[in-house]
Amino acid sequence: MAENTSGPGAGAVSLGHPFVENPLDKIEVRTHTFRLSIGADSNCEKLSIMPNDSTTASVKDIRKFAIIQFVITFAFLAFVFWMFSGTDADYPPIWLIVVMMAAIAVGAFFSERVWLTGTPLDPEDSADTNQLLALEAYANQTVRKLIYSEAPLILAVLICFVGSYGGWPVLIAALPGLAVQAWETWPHLRNTSMSAAILESRSADSQLVENFVRS
Repeated sequence: MAENTSGPGAGAVSLGHPFVENPLDKIEVRTHTFRLSIGADSNCEKLSIMPNDSTTASVKDIRKFAIIQFVITFAFLAFVFWMFSGTDADYPPIWLIVVMMAAIAVGAFFSERVWLTGTPLDPEDSADTNQLLALEAYANQTVRKLIYSEAPLILAVLICFVGSYGGWPVLIAALPGLAVQAWETWPHLRNTSMSAAILESRSADSQLVENFVRS
């Protein structure tokens, strides 16, 4: 058996973020804990799992990712607000405020539907395998929610650049936009339960909620 640590099976969860390098790229579900061995005939595949420490580390990484992205986004918006002289400009018209609020609502709507795209786990796989797959799926869903919730904030930043409203657009969008981001990306009981409902729809046990409660 030759260990493959460079292919997709051993790879990290692919994450994207408009502001910083993704800390979840270091998630421990990967090379040290989730290894794919392929036989010489390329037809024999098996997973070698070491679940306990890796599960705890992965839960912590997901929480750390949510906190770091929130802080970075807040800092970026504060910088843009300062760069455009804060509120020392004309207040935006009502129609523009409505557009920004609508964009935040649309982002929240799509974030709320991310968990519906989850792929149910196979009940025939081992419990350890399903726990790691569940964490990987939840990490991917967290990144997608982050993208949807941040898109309206980027729109507010663009309005600052193309309009003459100073930092008002960022200030107006920041409070509801950051609230949506925090709610959608933090792995609280409601979010983990929604994801687990889809992952366990074929009667597999993901232990997703339990892992976050214990860690």
